[in-house]
Amino acid sequence: QELSESLRAELGPEFGVLTTRRYVIATNANRNYAVWCGKLFERLQTAYFGYWKRDRLDLHEPRLPLCAIIFADPAQYATYATADAGPAVAGTQGYYSIRTNRIILTDLTHDASGPARSDAEIERRLEARIANLTTIVHEATHQIAFNSGLHTRYADNPMWVTEGMAMYFEAPDLRSSTGWRTIGRVHPGRLQQSRDYASQRRQPGSLATLIASEDRFRDPATIADAYAESWALTYFLIREYRDEYAAYLKQLSGKRRLIWDTPETRVQEFEAAFGGNLAALEEEFLKFMARLRGAPR
Repeated sequence: QELSESLRAELGPEFGVLTTRRYVIATNANRNYAVWCGKLFERLQTAYFGYWKRDRLDLHEPRLPLCAIIFADPAQYATYATADAGPAVAGTQGYYSIRTNRIILTDLTHDASGPARSDAEIERRLEARIANLTTIVHEATHQIAFNSGLHTRYADNPMWVTEGMAMYFEAPDLRSSTGWRTIGRVHPGRLQQSRDYASQRRQPGSLATLIASEDRFRDPATIADAYAESWALTYFLIREYRDEYAAYLKQLSGKRRLIWDTPETRVQEFEAAFGGNLAALEEEFLKFMARLRGAPR
């Protein structure tokens, strides 16, 4: 209730607030859409904990309700996003803010025909915007990961880990009203881009540059390839080295806040977690991705 009252005071009287078991959602959009998003978030969070159950990670449900803000008008969203996180996110459909611990979204069903009046109508409209919906699941996964003990806010979380994880979970499941069956589904776009990078632009030792720093994520010329390689590496490690990957995630989750590792430390810790020979692992990774088919597994 305190969070609801705070959001109303911050956002103004045009925003309503609704709650689910684990979320507080403030919106000036179609309430039916906000309710539908709440159910999506709840299903995703349940599936997230179910997926990691076998790995004995030290995960916990978020200690406080998670917050989402959904704007009806893309222009309103862009104004808020620019002030909150900078102009780079204003053209997106949503983002997770580590600073505020919120996900900020825009109504993906908004169009000239008026509000969607049923779950079936919402899903019909979203089918035509599936790439945008994927973004929403991606950002919601970030929020869950940073509030469940998998990642630690303001610690040195390598971007290939956080982004690779969100991409691994991001395929939406619109067919189920209760479960979530698409975690880990092969992402055809990411797969193709990672193969293009591997065959045309990849330099020996590329994984070391991905692991060592965030430089490739900060450069507009290399960011798309960094995302694709992060998805591919995450997929490979979960499929082929799941126990080692879970242990590595546990090690990262214990990092202290506001202390940043050197590039050399990042690479050394990765090598120690996965057999000690990065060059050999990279060769195995490339062969695995070359064999991978672009169909669900």
